[in-house]
Amino acid sequence: DRFAIVLCDLMAPKNAEQIIDRIQLEIEQPLHYKQNALNVTCTVGATVQQASAIEISELFKLSDQALTQAKQNRRGSVFLLSDKQQQALSRQRQIINTIKNSSPDDIFDLAYQPIIDLKTRNIASCECLLRWRPEQPEDLSASELVPILEMFGDINEVGLWVLRSSMQQL
Repeated sequence: DRFAIVLCDLMAPKNAEQIIDRIQLEIEQPLHYKQNALNVTCTVGATVQQASAIEISELFKLSDQALTQAKQNRRGSVFLLSDKQQQALSRQRQIINTIKNSSPDDIFDLAYQPIIDLKTRNIASCECLLRWRPEQPEDLSASELVPILEMFGDINEVGLWVLRSSMQQL
């Protein structure tokens, strides 16, 4: 149920949108079989790239990610991956590759934030915070890292690493 269309010599992303609209209009015409009208929808994920700037396998990956996003939006929708979104996906892939190809000891650190009892003004406990060690990509916050770990199934492994490491440090 998936088809790939490669369009060459487009002058702008708008040209791709126009072609996608025409394809959707044709596909979504009711099909008549016996005395029934069958309605078909067409959900499209697309990316626009210069042919010399990307490998075909990478182009298909980006388009597939765009298709996943389109399906999350609603059936029959179109999602055209923008340059900014492609950069975000590239950053995500870089993070995922680093996680998959590294030991947690090499890429994570733990930091501790004290929790103060306001009545006694003493440290009552502390919060353990996961920190990203590699310099690339820089400025990776937990609010960006945790959803990536959840999305790609690494959250449990990293959670166990956090527990083991924090207990060893304690």
